[in-house]
Amino acid sequence: MSWIVSHARGPGLALACALAASSCASLADRIVNPPVSAATLSAADMLELPRDEIRTVQGNRISYYTVTPGDYAIKNRFSRQADSFELKVNIERLQPARVTATRGTVIYLHGWGTDASSLLPWSVALSESGYRGIVVDLRNHGHSDPAPLGFGLREAQDLAQLIPQWRQQGLIQEPLFLFGHSMGATTALFLADLITAQPPAGVIAFAPYANAGQAVPQFLERTLQDRHTPALARWWYDPARIQRGLVETQQRLDLQLSSVDVSDAVATTPVCTLILHGAGDLLVPAAESQPLGAANPRVQHISLPLDNHVSAIARMGWLRDPLASWMAAAAQDSDCAALDAGPDPSQLPANAAP
Repeated sequence: MSWIVSHARGPGLALACALAASSCASLADRIVNPPVSAATLSAADMLELPRDEIRTVQGNRISYYTVTPGDYAIKNRFSRQADSFELKVNIERLQPARVTATRGTVIYLHGWGTDASSLLPWSVALSESGYRGIVVDLRNHGHSDPAPLGFGLREAQDLAQLIPQWRQQGLIQEPLFLFGHSMGATTALFLADLITAQPPAGVIAFAPYANAGQAVPQFLERTLQDRHTPALARWWYDPARIQRGLVETQQRLDLQLSSVDVSDAVATTPVCTLILHGAGDLLVPAAESQPLGAANPRVQHISLPLDNHVSAIARMGWLRDPLASWMAAAAQDSDCAALDAGPDPSQLPANAAP
């Protein structure tokens, strides 16, 4: 029996802790080499999943886990507190019972400062609906090689090279879906636009940002304003240091953050796309993803009224079955079926904001 426990208080807690750990460190160091929470690293070990590697044309090694479809007897409990949430996931079978058939493949793409194991609970949950999972460590994260961050753009270019290899190996069984959170969600939106020969059947994007030039400074500002961020970090990283850090980040990455903009790709995508965003998201406000694909009938924007940037991705108990149903319909329905999530079963504590 394995337990994976996720508990988040501040919206940018991983970054806040990293900033506090060495307040005299370059902010660019923290952005370019994101910290990965040690809490996520044990999930794959507990599930005893095989880890494989594959290389891009440029030679960058990308690490990934494969989750086979099966009945893991997964159970989860989501609860809210005044300024936090708790998700407990219990997986009773490390050697899952077989499912009748594989219904497709999902590629899972994590956010900045996490790794593949942060989405393993979702991959296991949807595997019970028959979907094979390929759970990726994006470049410069987890076990993958160090490589300059692209905040979704370069990461999508990596995956666009790897998907034909996975298809040739037989690892991908169609239909293919892309599933991402935060930076991984933006990666998924870029990636869907790059896979033109055999596009995915659907994209599920939790809390994507449209433009990194707007999102990254805002993420830093909101994290440093958060009351859970240590006072020393809030004092040290003043607006001038933040601006210098952003300039240094762009120089070191050889990337203009404002050029990382997924709006056009989403506006014209032929792929059925869901954008799910917590209404209480302070790090990447839902208003920023609302215009994405607003004129595209193949794109649906879903507001999660009680959730923030972190808790939105923890809503497996509520959203797993509706998403599995949507995926099955998207694989068959050229008009892109709407997601019917139903009402949020959780409750917000009295006098508390999401």
